[in-house]
Amino acid sequence: MLVRVDVPVAREETQTHMARFASVPPDGKQVVFESFGRLWLKNVADGAARRLTREEAPAFELFPSWSRDGKRIVFVRWTDAGLGEVHVVNGGGGASRAISKQ
Repeated sequence: MLVRVDVPVAREETQTHMARFASVPPDGKQVVFESFGRLWLKNVADGAARRLTREEAPAFELFPSWSRDGKRIVFVRWTDAGLGEVHVVNGGGGASRAISKQ
């Protein structure tokens, strides 16, 4: 007789306490950071973090940095197939666009 026991391996959601590569715009009101290979945007005063980009393709988003006027965020997007590309996205988030080939 075979006995099978379901063992949960990973939860649907998880919390992290490790925010990396944090960057604050000139006005100091928000912070962008990387966690789990994705970029997140959060108001400094309050609120929950939300995804910065809309991309669902398997890629790492790393090293965010705000523009001097605080309107855009530049970051590195990495895939094994395409290697690294520099991307830019509006400061409020959304779809990013590549500004380099590698």
